[in-house]
Amino acid sequence: MDDQETCDCPCALNHGGVGACLGRPAVPGLTLKAGKPGETLVRVCAECHREIIQAQTKRAAAQFAALPPQEQRVAALRLKASLLRAQAHACDMEASMLTTAGKMRGFLDMLDGAVARDVATHPDLAELNVLLNSMYDDGESK
Repeated sequence: MDDQETCDCPCALNHGGVGACLGRPAVPGLTLKAGKPGETLVRVCAECHREIIQAQTKRAAAQFAALPPQEQRVAALRLKASLLRAQAHACDMEASMLTTAGKMRGFLDMLDGAVARDVATHPDLAELNVLLNSMYDDGESK
């Protein structure tokens, strides 16, 4: 039997009638609350998800339009501030990743040097290294 999750939303949406989307593949990892807050989570198909997001966007736009102009400006500035905070966080994460990558390169260089010194100072390993280099040589030194 197929273990793919399917849409089990209550289908109050009007795309093909009630229950029309049952059995459609659900968006992986996406669950939404059905109806009121605190109700059970449901898996939804891509079409249900798109329609739910569109409905939420329309409601938010209507609420925003109902505000007085000064409150609209305040809401827009707060939204812009939250966007800038998110961008700052993303830049901070990128800077951390670059710093970590540089430190990892330095660590690997140090580790390679330590291994090379260890091989060079150990008589058996140094001899083995010379033998392996001559065996796998590209023929340049012959």
